[in-house]
Amino acid sequence: MSDKPKIFKQLKLYIYAIMDKNGNYRTVPRGVLKGSNIPSDRLKLLWQFVSLLLDTEFIHKESKVYLSNLGATMKDTRMLLADIEDKDIDSYNEKTIINRIYTDQKKVEQVFGNSVLSDILYGINTGDRVAAIIAGELAKLMPSSLKDEICLDIKNDCICTELDSERFQQFMETIVPYTKSRMRFVSASLDDEAVGYFNYLIYGKRLTDLDKERLDTIKNLLG
Repeated sequence: MSDKPKIFKQLKLYIYAIMDKNGNYRTVPRGVLKGSNIPSDRLKLLWQFVSLLLDTEFIHKESKVYLSNLGATMKDTRMLLADIEDKDIDSYNEKTIINRIYTDQKKVEQVFGNSVLSDILYGINTGDRVAAIIAGELAKLMPSSLKDEICLDIKNDCICTELDSERFQQFMETIVPYTKSRMRFVSASLDDEAVGYFNYLIYGKRLTDLDKERLDTIKNLLG
């Protein structure tokens, strides 16, 4: 094994180019991307890719530390982890760290392909493919607890990093009636007699003509 996996070696340069020392996105790239005139949408896609790697559980913490430190070798990662987590360096096994970094590199290549970085920055008609893969992987890692509170079929295969305030407000107003908390409130406030009559219409066998008419209204509404 060489000391630096090829794709990770290249990726370290790009991460340095678009991320500042505090882990924030640099609107003006430096390093290998300085003066490159790469379109902003391509740079944002690169940032989404980097965020998937560094901000989720897609790869191990060892790889995150390795990638985030431009001059660090895989062996250096052991010391960096000890400093970050304030633990004794002997708590970390060098071989385990190196194996995890190689494992993560393989995973990135298998999921995105060996040319993912050039696909993001320079490829023709490849950006959408990479964006779709990122969205799919984020969906797998996304905590389900919040979405479980919404009684709607919310898509998992789309991710958008920006939305204006008006559209966000419209979205929230649209989904609020379908949240479980709102539905619990509505359920608790329903008229017991009306609920009883609703149940009677559904399960009753001796319905009057008016009852049947109202049952048809329910079926049309819920069908």
